[in-house]
Amino acid sequence: MKKLSIPPVLILLALASCSHFGHLTRRYSSMEIHRNNDTIKKYIAVDAYSIEKEPETQKPKTIFDLLPQGQQALINEISKKESSSNALITAITSNLTQQTKNLTNVYDYSKCNKRIIVSIRNKGHSPADRIPKINVTLDLGSKVRILSCNKLTTEYQTLDLGKLNFKTTLNSEISGNISADVGTEAAITGQDASLKTSGKSNTGVTGKMSANRSFEEEVYLKQRMVVLNAAINNNILTLYQEGISGIDLTGNILADITIGFNDLKVFQTFTFNNLTKDGIPSEPDKVSINEKLFISPNISEDVSCKISFEADYRHVERKHRTISESDDKVSLYYGEVNNPTSNIILTESGLQPKVWKLAEYGDNNRKPLQLTDTTKTGGKELLFSSYDEANDFVKWFISKFDYTKSEMRISDKKLLIRMTSSFLKEKRIEILPNE
Repeated sequence: MKKLSIPPVLILLALASCSHFGHLTRRYSSMEIHRNNDTIKKYIAVDAYSIEKEPETQKPKTIFDLLPQGQQALINEISKKESSSNALITAITSNLTQQTKNLTNVYDYSKCNKRIIVSIRNKGHSPADRIPKINVTLDLGSKVRILSCNKLTTEYQTLDLGKLNFKTTLNSEISGNISADVGTEAAITGQDASLKTSGKSNTGVTGKMSANRSFEEEVYLKQRMVVLNAAINNNILTLYQEGISGIDLTGNILADITIGFNDLKVFQTFTFNNLTKDGIPSEPDKVSINEKLFISPNISEDVSCKISFEADYRHVERKHRTISESDDKVSLYYGEVNNPTSNIILTESGLQPKVWKLAEYGDNNRKPLQLTDTTKTGGKELLFSSYDEANDFVKWFISKFDYTKSEMRISDKKLLIRMTSSFLKEKRIEILPNE
């Protein structure tokens, strides 16, 4: 039994025809994964700071914000009350909502809205290296509470680098020939006859075999949106980012958060009304007083944020000269970093409402003047919520004070302010921030 012999070229052709692996669509050519905290700390930097949120302005609603059915119903209702066309047009084009004034005298600073900006930086120098994944945690400590995280944004420019094509074509051809020629010759002479067989033969193979296979890839090189989410657990804010091939997760993450304070204090400020009438200082018993209550954080130092992060760092060992990552020889490092320093997120001065106090000139202790209610025991610090209010009061007070006495009674003589001999001599009052 004869064995079938297959030419090597046919074997190679068959194997080649079965190869259909992509080149451009690969994530890498080869990869080694290493855990190394020092490498992550060396190549990735994360910082955070805060800014004031942009105030949200709400446009008053008009009739044009309503649906057609609502517009018709409103016009019909207004037309019942307005007799003239001018009055009807004015009523229709007016705002539907009016901004309400603050009817209470309580000002709440027990929580604040801040925009936290987390900055992520790739400290490597190779353009092929990138940060594919990062998880940042922000710990604001025990002085504050993270109440909510309302909005997360990040910005990546979309850069169209064009289209890459990869095409493979395989060809193979075999040729040969085969032929045969066989015959018989006869000779007859008289009664004798003779036969002679002659012929020629040539054995071969003739034929043609060919194969052609084409494999083509296209990759559009564009940066795309990344995965971004947040979580709050045990008063720690966690921001997670994950990209795709070709994206380096550097840049800023913006998180709008609401922060509450655990320790609060309450204090009063005063507004003196009717200090003058027609440019002439009023008499003390004609002056009225309004009180404002402020609820504010009871803290004496800045609020700092401790930053930690877990990240992956994709370092290309070889084939880093091409934009496509499919041929990269990659070392993927992952690890954790706890920053040794804290970033200031909230300043103590920025958390307190601006308040002004009055102190007698020459008083080294800078104690604020006291306002005493004669119907109650004890006194209150004479504080003002604006410098202008404090300045107006000082001008009036100096002009109307009876320097033969040590006190002034105000507002139906129920409230009084006592002064020392220093004021009686200098006749000056300092306006200072209440720190």
